[in-house]
Amino acid sequence: MKSPIDIAMRNFRAQPILCASTKQVRGLELLARHRLDFSDPNVMLAADIHAMEMASLLAKHYKGEMRIHCNAEIPSLQSAEWMEAMLANIQPGVVVELVERNENLDGKFVMERFSISMMVLKRVGARIALDDWTGTEIECRMLKDLTPEIVKVNEPEALRLLASHGIHPRTALVVEQIETREAASMAQAFGATELQGYWCDLLVEHDLPAAFTPPGVMARDSMAFMPHAMVA
Repeated sequence: MKSPIDIAMRNFRAQPILCASTKQVRGLELLARHRLDFSDPNVMLAADIHAMEMASLLAKHYKGEMRIHCNAEIPSLQSAEWMEAMLANIQPGVVVELVERNENLDGKFVMERFSISMMVLKRVGARIALDDWTGTEIECRMLKDLTPEIVKVNEPEALRLLASHGIHPRTALVVEQIETREAASMAQAFGATELQGYWCDLLVEHDLPAAFTPPGVMARDSMAFMPHAMVA
């Protein structure tokens, strides 16, 4: 019989998210193994539903002790099909990451309806993460209206702008694209509480099941990225 990890990793890989201070794994983000057509909402809806199902499977496997992040497009989150799948599969530990294509929320009433949907997610136990936050007007509105438990940025400097919005002190602040030890140290100095990226993948490679094949490990093994650049 296939394990939950084997089942989930058929179509996904998992990238670890580390505590900035201890470097212990706090969570895993599910990433599609195959290229997706982001311009086709029906393709993305199917992918987002599948990601939710696999995130729930892994969260149940880890008994809620490991955060499992799954990405979701804004149109998917507004669909009855995705909401039904979420309600049928939600488990403690599941985090729904709202992807950065937030132009779909432009408009007061659209944002209000979306906020109600996100309230439902929280009431049934899901946590919300804002992905690739840069401080745009829409992203600032989402930060205020959705009160996400996790906010992810690509550049450490973005944490200063984030801090100016008075976020909750228990909000997890994740800096992505960490490729060197120096980048990890800089992110922590800017206030990051968690780290994600190729360097993190290699750091905890042997602490996780090989089936996860995180991007940094795959890049190293394919010689697409020089190993010394990630571990220096």
